[in-house]
Amino acid sequence: MAVKKSRSTEKASILIVEDEVIVAMELREKLTAMGWRVSGLATSGAEAIASAEADRPDLVLMDITIKGEMDGIQTAHHLQARHHIPVIFITAFVRPGLRRPRAFKDSFIWLSKPLVDEDLLQAIRRALDGKKKTAKPDRPRRLKPAPLTGRQRGRGC
Repeated sequence: MAVKKSRSTEKASILIVEDEVIVAMELREKLTAMGWRVSGLATSGAEAIASAEADRPDLVLMDITIKGEMDGIQTAHHLQARHHIPVIFITAFVRPGLRRPRAFKDSFIWLSKPLVDEDLLQAIRRALDGKKKTAKPDRPRRLKPAPLTGRQRGRGC
C-alpha cells in the first residue's frame, strides 16, 4: 500500500485562471517543471469559483481580464472572502485607471506578463508563506483551563 504524502510535504496546488488557453497551458507546463501541482485551469470567474470549491487549491494565479460576468479582481475578492485562498494577479498590461482595491493592497501579489520564472517562483513562495502565517486552524485549539481560585480549590475566600 502506497503512503499518502502529507499536506506539509507535498507541493502546493495552484489553480490557473487565464482566458487565453495557450497562455494557460504554457503556464501549467512552467509550474509543473518548477515542481508545483496544477489543480486546474479556468477561463472565467464562474469556472474558477467552481474549481476552487471542488479542489481547494493552495494558491490561485489570476489574469485580471477573463471571460464571463466577473473580472479577475471580482473573482479574487470572492475566493478570498469565502476560502482565504491567496491570489497572484498576472496581467499583460496595466490599464490606465486600474487601481488595486484598498482591501487587496496587502493581500495580493501582482505580476506583469511575460512572466519571469524567478519572479513567479518568488511570488508563489511569498504568497504561500503569507497563507501559512494567516491560516486559521482546521479545528478549534484546546484552551488551557483557567487557574482555580481559592474557593474552587476548596478554600473559602
